Amino acid sequence: MVFNKTSTFGALVFAAGAAFVSTPAIAQTGVTISGAIDTEINTQTSQTTGKRITSLNGVSTGPNGGLQTSYLEFAGVEDLGDGLKAGFSLGMFILPGTGNSGRFNGDPLFSRDANILLSGDMGTLKLGRQISPLFLSTLLFNPFADSFSYSAIIQHTYNAGQFEDGSGNVISADSGYSNAISYATPNYDGFRAELLYSASGQNGTSGSYSGNVLYFNGPFAATLAYESSTVTGSSNNTFTLGGSLPPGTTQKTAQLGLSYDLQPVKLFLQLQNNNTSVGGNSPSVSNGTYQIGASIAAGSGNVLASYAHTGGAIDHKTFSLGYDYKLSRRTDTYIAYMTDSAAAYADTINSFGIGLRHRF
Repeated sequence: MVFNKTSTFGALVFAAGAAFVSTPAIAQTGVTISGAIDTEINTQTSQTTGKRITSLNGVSTGPNGGLQTSYLEFAGVEDLGDGLKAGFSLGMFILPGTGNSGRFNGDPLFSRDANILLSGDMGTLKLGRQISPLFLSTLLFNPFADSFSYSAIIQHTYNAGQFEDGSGNVISADSGYSNAISYATPNYDGFRAELLYSASGQNGTSGSYSGNVLYFNGPFAATLAYESSTVTGSSNNTFTLGGSLPPGTTQKTAQLGLSYDLQPVKLFLQLQNNNTSVGGNSPSVSNGTYQIGASIAAGSGNVLASYAHTGGAIDHKTFSLGYDYKLSRRTDTYIAYMTDSAAAYADTINSFGIGLRHRF
């Protein structure tokens, strides 16, 4: 039996139950399987030794995937009637180079998402692990989207590197929050908003929260996002991506994102400020970052370019350039280059990769 993305497996289960239990009505449920496999041959210089490392990305020791982290997603929705729906999502990241699950060793099985939701005319309520609204705004307003290998703004926001002690602009919080409850509004004339709260689960320790407002109107789009995260221990309640920030450290991040599609050129701009108070005792450190980028239609693909800079003593600069070629609606191949330098780096990182991605 072939079980594909449009399988009605959930409906068959309910139908089987109906054969034994008499009920007045059974709502239909659709269960889908989706995902992406993205693997590249990558070579880059180490930021500490300057030596070159060549690997098949997707191993636990380096960035995962090229343009996207590989993942597998199970999702379902049930129509409860009167415009109300219930649903779930269970998403796991995959390391295609080794076949292991996760983005790195120790990553939870369903680190992408694991939640249940109710949605209707008044919006969507979601409980469980889910994407941070700040991360959603970050990936929507740069040409490399959620690429942890090449997105310049993600290098400055989520890839800790030499900044894991709070000396840089990188936040400790993960791109997804555990122990979370969120509410997302319906779409009102192109506007929608989301607010998320993540409980710390520890006595006397505040939780973390993240929120955004998104606006889409023809070729123009904009976002405002804000996040306040608290480190609760060696493993943050957000499952910290990296960093040895002590418990009690708070980080507050504000972001403005803009894009305009001129066809064939789409322009991107992001302005961001990160404020870190290490341990809750020392004076806070504030760092500003900007990112400019463009996606240019060329042939059967797009040229992608992005530059991000964090000023001050950090002096973190990242430039990425790539070409994403569409082989079909679901399959693409790409070539990309990134140069990344900062005052804290012993050597400039130069990264080059050729990859293949398939979505299903």
